[in-house]
Amino acid sequence: MNEFKVQGLANTAWAFATVNFSNKKLFTALARAVEWCLSEFNVQILANMAWAFATMKSSDERLFMALARSALRRVSAFNAQGLTNTAWAFATVNLSDERVFTALERAVKQQTSEFNAQGLANVAWAFTKMSLSYESLFTALARSAEHCVGDFNLQGLEMTLWALSRHESLKDASSLLDHAKCIFGRLARQGPAEECRLQRNAWASEPLL
Repeated sequence: MNEFKVQGLANTAWAFATVNFSNKKLFTALARAVEWCLSEFNVQILANMAWAFATMKSSDERLFMALARSALRRVSAFNAQGLTNTAWAFATVNLSDERVFTALERAVKQQTSEFNAQGLANVAWAFTKMSLSYESLFTALARSAEHCVGDFNLQGLEMTLWALSRHESLKDASSLLDHAKCIFGRLARQGPAEECRLQRNAWASEPLL
């Protein structure tokens, strides 16, 4: 495994995660190899590696601590997609390092206009899952979501409303809520199965209904 080049490690982890092929021995070997050459990773590879391991539910503590240290040193170099993947991955494996999330929060706020709808949803979910109350971040996310309301799919809409409903910033997303009401109303008319789904998720938009 040590003979792999950096891009080869990244491609292997990404490929297995993309097809959701789980192999514990492989990912353990990959984790050790990644630690060995982490200093050679650019920020895109770092973010993609975190995403791949989190996607496969391979929460290797040694690896993620190393990834966190590296991300903390270079957080200003991440683009919006890299910030999305990194925040989502660290939240998925419950990485409890507030220094890292504080650094990510600052970087996200500087680039909120660059995030697409799915990125906004994933970042909002990540910070809410970790019970981090960065109110200025959620206000910025809500306002950015207002500019791409029509781009949210149902899952992204539910995730975003769930996250914002736990913060005062939900009031800054009136257009998003209006869009949600239209979609949920249309789905409810499609039949009992969809109505049941909406009832399970009603708490997401309840505060402003």
